[in-house]
Amino acid sequence: MPGAKTLLTSDDPVVLKYARGFVESIEVLGPEKPYKIDELSFHTSIRHQHAVETYGVMFDLPKGRLSFLVDTQFFPQLEKAYSGTRILVMNVVRLKPDEKGEIMHLCLDDAKRLIVAIKPERAVLTHFGMTMLRAKPWEMAEVLTRELGVEVIAARDGMALEV
Repeated sequence: MPGAKTLLTSDDPVVLKYARGFVESIEVLGPEKPYKIDELSFHTSIRHQHAVETYGVMFDLPKGRLSFLVDTQFFPQLEKAYSGTRILVMNVVRLKPDEKGEIMHLCLDDAKRLIVAIKPERAVLTHFGMTMLRAKPWEMAEVLTRELGVEVIAARDGMALEV
């Protein structure tokens, strides 16, 4: 699994060289560390299980924690790592798990399990792959809302979320 710095230093970096001149600085995130940008504070989650190094981001706001659970496959430690979250935004790429276990992304059942364990007031599903898009994620979110008693929303382009 490549480290975060390789995303800057590889022959084909994710953070394109020409774009680096547009920002004041670049900070390579690490696991479970606090960060601050001007008045905005946040901290990272445990390291996720993904093909590249990824971490979730958590903002402790006056009305509660807002967490972004980004690309990862499911593993039980996510439940504890994101506990205390009021609004949970999570990348749900797949409708069903990858049979071969090669695609390291959450599926809809993983999202359901996480919502049950974390108990947010609201969950937002985003970052859909084709299997989720074909299944109409807004309909899947409605089903989860009814089943779990938690407001579940499928993100859409241009959507704004009141926090």
